[in-house]
Amino acid sequence: MEVFVDNHLIPIRKVCAFYQKEPFPGNHNYTLRLNFENSTELEKVVTRFNLHEIDSVNWSTFFLYLTAHWPFDENATANYFINNVQEIFFSDYSIKLHGVCSDVLRK
Repeated sequence: MEVFVDNHLIPIRKVCAFYQKEPFPGNHNYTLRLNFENSTELEKVVTRFNLHEIDSVNWSTFFLYLTAHWPFDENATANYFINNVQEIFFSDYSIKLHGVCSDVLRK
């Protein structure tokens, strides 16, 4: 798994998945690549979440899946939230998601 925010590679521990239909503040773009051990594992995820039909995906549920598989670092502080998915690209062993992400707002 690797993530780029505004075309800069960001440590995965600095990013969290947090679905928002209308991203706020939505001030960045991201690319997330999910790698799979084989095409069978990739196809299971694509089928389970109907990723070939981007407009019919339940993104809230998919983002819960992402959260469950996200590398966890209890000492890291996230700087960005991945908010939505606007495009999906498939290869033999990976899925690339493109969309909007936001700064983590702190008081």
